[in-house]
Amino acid sequence: MTERLAFDGLPLPNAPERIETERLILRPFADDDAAILLDALNESRNEWTPWLRWVSDCTTIEQAESYCIHRRVYWQRHDELTYAIWHRHSGRFLGAVDLHELNWFFLEFQVGYYLRTSATDLGYMAEAVQAMIRMAFSDLRSQKLEIWVDPANTRGIRVAERARFASRGTWSFQDLDVDDEPRDMARYLLTP
Repeated sequence: MTERLAFDGLPLPNAPERIETERLILRPFADDDAAILLDALNESRNEWTPWLRWVSDCTTIEQAESYCIHRRVYWQRHDELTYAIWHRHSGRFLGAVDLHELNWFFLEFQVGYYLRTSATDLGYMAEAVQAMIRMAFSDLRSQKLEIWVDPANTRGIRVAERARFASRGTWSFQDLDVDDEPRDMARYLLTP
């Protein structure tokens, strides 16, 4: 693979391929993660569909395989850094956390996340997001992280607040909902 260069002509910083926390292992999706992903999607579809547009388009093993392959390609191109979240001791797939909307010029990134329904309210997402924050500020030299979340997504907002992101209010017409209608989004910000 050809090394990708930032705007200043220097190589883009590399994100680690594996991050370990007390209870979790974070790593990029592999091609053979599709069945496990689809299982989590099927378990959590009702909870995820209002917030994640791609969920309704991922109902077959082939679509889940495509999702995993695309996440890996985006990783290799430094377009998006998605980590699958695995329970460190049981090996169970729990969800994912990512850096997207990567602005390598200003070193500003957005954080996104989803967690399977049966793994919620156990602090896993807070732990995964904290790991991403540390990695973004130390390994990638990020200058700003943002979380954009639907104001009705109370769990998503709790994660942002527990990670000490500062609320920057609700912004009108910042995204499209699952029906392609404009929706407002709450903006959260964190700097080093």
